[in-house]
Amino acid sequence: MSPTEYAPASHSVAPRFPHEVLESLLMQAPYRDMWGQFVQRRRGKGVNIRAVATFMAYELSDAAGHEIAPEQYKDSIRRALKGEMLTDRTAMRFISAFGFTASEADELWRAIVHHRYLDKSIVSRHANHARRQDPKREYVTLSETLTLTINKDGLIRQFDFVEVVMVEHDKLQYFNPLFEGAGLDIEIVEGGKLKKITTEYEAGAENEENDIYNLVIEAPYPLAKGEIHRLHVRAYVQEQVEDNPDFVNHFGIGASERPKFNVTTLLIFDEGPAVIRHCFWDDNAYENPVVEEILSPGHTHYSMHYPVIHKAYCGFIWPIRRPDGKFGDINMRGNVLVPGSTKE
Repeated sequence: MSPTEYAPASHSVAPRFPHEVLESLLMQAPYRDMWGQFVQRRRGKGVNIRAVATFMAYELSDAAGHEIAPEQYKDSIRRALKGEMLTDRTAMRFISAFGFTASEADELWRAIVHHRYLDKSIVSRHANHARRQDPKREYVTLSETLTLTINKDGLIRQFDFVEVVMVEHDKLQYFNPLFEGAGLDIEIVEGGKLKKITTEYEAGAENEENDIYNLVIEAPYPLAKGEIHRLHVRAYVQEQVEDNPDFVNHFGIGASERPKFNVTTLLIFDEGPAVIRHCFWDDNAYENPVVEEILSPGHTHYSMHYPVIHKAYCGFIWPIRRPDGKFGDINMRGNVLVPGSTKE
């Protein structure tokens, strides 16, 4: 993003509001023609919400694997176009259904980030001060990088979690990252000292085969408000074939109550997978991706960058080798290693 996009909101420097970006896109070719074919009765010159909902339901039914009724999307589309609320999930549905270009999608994300988080950051911080309950999370994630190493059988052997944060309140002493997985041996490479790990968390794991690893990491010293800090956590994974009964593996990030900015995931395979997909799931339902992108097979490196993740879930799925030497069916949904997937 350019520096002007972080400047205080004004008509000259701030990005347009997200609903303005959406309406502008939907009123131009080829997108107007996409939803226009579903208009049953013209009620003005603006965007027809029912027609947009019908088109999106039609387009996204294939990805969901079942028929979606337009009524399921109509309210969220109306709120988005009226400027009342635009969630990351709804934004991804628009991008996926209409096939916005990379520059168009980037413009929409810039508008969302600016007007939801940056333009109102000072007001929100003071408004939420009285409601803070967990001093261990009084920081903003400015960037996050997750790197996985995966053996020739498709099993995860190690992942590195590197997070750069900005402290929101004086005398921050602890960080509290959460990881979901099985058989994790965790160490702190940089940024603090591991004080405690528990595998009990009130929300529970998304997959019953996994545990939630709740880390308490002590900072090197009490951090001051506005200070930038870097945390590097490494986990060695003792994943076994029997931990994945459907012989399919996953990796994902998201579902956070607080936004995370500039998230990058990198998968390094010892042997390139014959099949691999990138998915944007709905409500952590692995069998119901909002977006399912088939990636070129056989590569040893795959990566993805997300400008912001908030109450959404993004990741990869690939098969693992069965005991008979064959690989599993990627259409199955099974065991999952999910760093940061539990709601924060």
